Amino acid sequence: MTFWMKVSILLASWMMGALTVGVSNTLLVLSVLFFLMYFSLPLLKEWPEDTVLISLPFLSVFAFWETTSSLFLWLILLVLITDYSYSKSIKNLLYYGSYVYALLLISLITKGLWVAVLASLILFVFFMSLLYSTLTTDSLSRHYEYRATHLADELSQTKRQLLSSEQMARQAERTQIARDIHDSVGHRLTALLMHLEVARVKAKHTEEEETFKELKELAQQSLKDTRTAVYALRSDETAGLQAIIQLIRKLETESHLEISFVIQAGVLNTSLSNKQSVVLYRSIQESLTNMMRHGKTRKGTVEFAILGKQVIQFKVSHAIDEKISIKEGFGLGSMRQRLEELGGYLSISQDNGQLTVSGTMPIKSSEGLTKGES
Repeated sequence: MTFWMKVSILLASWMMGALTVGVSNTLLVLSVLFFLMYFSLPLLKEWPEDTVLISLPFLSVFAFWETTSSLFLWLILLVLITDYSYSKSIKNLLYYGSYVYALLLISLITKGLWVAVLASLILFVFFMSLLYSTLTTDSLSRHYEYRATHLADELSQTKRQLLSSEQMARQAERTQIARDIHDSVGHRLTALLMHLEVARVKAKHTEEEETFKELKELAQQSLKDTRTAVYALRSDETAGLQAIIQLIRKLETESHLEISFVIQAGVLNTSLSNKQSVVLYRSIQESLTNMMRHGKTRKGTVEFAILGKQVIQFKVSHAIDEKISIKEGFGLGSMRQRLEELGGYLSISQDNGQLTVSGTMPIKSSEGLTKGES
C-alpha cells in the first residue's frame, strides 16, 4: 500500500466519521493536528517517529470518542497499525496493536458497548493474525532472496575459478607443445642448416652451390616460421575476435550478462593488425560497459559484418527504458578517436527502445599494417 493510498483512506474515513459526529472546533483542531503529524512521518527518525506513531491512535480515539463503535474509526486505526508494520519489527507490531486496541477497548467499555467490544476483538485478532502472517512471509522471502543472491555470488566465483583454471591448463598445454616443437623441430632445422652450409661450401659446381643456397634459405625461413609459432604458443595474450569472445565469456560469468554474438560471413577470414585488434577490443569493452550502466536488461547483441569486402563493422545494441542524453566522456571520446585514426568512424543511435553503438574500420589498411608489423 502506497503512502498516498493510505492518505486517501484516512481522509475518506476521517471525513465520514466527522459527518457522523458533527463538525466542531475541537474536531477541526484535532483533524489538523492529526494530518500534520501524519504527513511529518516520512521526515522523522527514531524517537520523534515513535512519539508521533503513538500519538496518532490517541488523537483518533479522542476525536471520535462519541462514536468509537464506528467502522470509520476502526478503519483509521487499522491503517495506522499497517503503517507501523512497515517500519518496525514484528515483536513491536504486536505491542503497538495491543496498545491501539486497548485505547479503543477503554472507550467501548466506558459506554457499555459489549457487542462492539466482541466485534472489535474478533476484527483485531483476525487483522493482526493476517498482518503477522504477511510480515512473516515477507521476512522469509527476503531471507531466501538473500540466500539466493549469496549462492549466485558463490556460483559466479566458482565459474571464475573454473575459467581461470581452464585458461591455466590450456596455457600449460600450449607451453609444453611450444617446448616440444622448439626442442625437436627447431634443433633439427638448425642442424639441417649447418649441413646445408657445409654442403654448399664443398660443392664443386656453381649449379650445386646455388641449389644448396636455395635449400638453406628455405630451411632458414622454416626455422623462422617455427620460432614465430613457438612464440605465439608461449604467449598468453589473445587478440582480435578471440580476445573479444573471451571478454564476453568473462562478462557473462561475472556480471550475469546474456550476449548474443553474431558473426557475418567473411569476418573470421579477415586479417587485422595488432593495433586494429586492440581498438576493436577496447570499443566492444566500452560499449558493453555502457550497456551495463544504461541498459534496461542484462541482454544485448554484439554483431560483426564485412561491408563491400573493404570495411569491418561492429554493432553493440541493447534495450533502454527511454531515450537518454548521450554525452561523450573519456570512454566514448577515446573510442571515436581511435577509430578515426584508423580511417573509421563511430555512430550512436537510439530507435524503437534500442541503443546501438556501431563502428567501422577499413580492411585494406589492416592488411597493409599487418604486413608491415610482421
